[in-house]
Amino acid sequence: MNSAKVKKLAKQGNPQAIAILLNHSLQRQGIQAKVGRENNCLQIMLESEQVPASDFVRVIRQGLIKLEIESIEQLKIYGKQIGEDIPDWSQEVELATPSSSTSTATDANIPPTLTQDETQDLTAGLISTQKIKKPKSSQPKDSPNLTEVKRESTQEDFSSATQPAIKPTTQSKRFLNHILDIIIYLIFCMILGIVVIFVWAIFDPTMLETEQNAATPQQESIEQLIAYCILFVYYLVSEAIWSKTPAKFITKTKVVNNQGEKPSLHMILRRTIIRFIPFEAFSLLGSKHPRGWHDKWSNTKVVDD
Repeated sequence: MNSAKVKKLAKQGNPQAIAILLNHSLQRQGIQAKVGRENNCLQIMLESEQVPASDFVRVIRQGLIKLEIESIEQLKIYGKQIGEDIPDWSQEVELATPSSSTSTATDANIPPTLTQDETQDLTAGLISTQKIKKPKSSQPKDSPNLTEVKRESTQEDFSSATQPAIKPTTQSKRFLNHILDIIIYLIFCMILGIVVIFVWAIFDPTMLETEQNAATPQQESIEQLIAYCILFVYYLVSEAIWSKTPAKFITKTKVVNNQGEKPSLHMILRRTIIRFIPFEAFSLLGSKHPRGWHDKWSNTKVVDD
């Protein structure tokens, strides 16, 4: 199977073949393309170390129009940074061509698929083709050429592109959540301490009359451990039950998973444990819509409610 076969499949609307063409063209820009298809809509996710420029939408659209893909009328392109779950931008454009709009074939919306053996043959054929002859291009270096063929491609999950974009809440709200939670936590500890002393005094009236000595290092360590345990339970219980801490009730934000649904208990537990990593709070800096380590590593995010 050679480049002609790939181009033929791409013209028929095969997402895998289109991905091969796109990836080979975009590799010089350090961009990886994932392609999916839903009926007459072609969906493309562009990923790179830095967020791909939306200017690629116009170039990709022009290239796909020249390719004259059958039965594709709509094009949705998303751009995001590698490692992120939410696209930074998305654009939807029409891709209707005369051949696609007048097609009446009953199987026009069913693109041919490649088996695993065909994919291996395709990869081997493309590698040998590139070794023998390198296609010349009259286009500028920074312009993707959709008639070239990538040497290897795999069919990847494109489900993230079809999900609605759920943006994390702003950095100012995350900062306010942190400050309010600390204040509420300290108030809770103070009330709890008063209750403990009151109950203790009931069972041991002489406790209040006993001269208090300075706490030993061992006692201080135990007190710090108890304080961390209370803070751990504070975050775990509130987010597991309500998907939000008391501070998030005030700022009208909540914790969700990457699909925008209520996180599982396992996610909340992992999220809470990660909070106690040293300097974890600084991972929220540097973005208007930040996701800290405890967000990314637990596959959760804080969004507006």
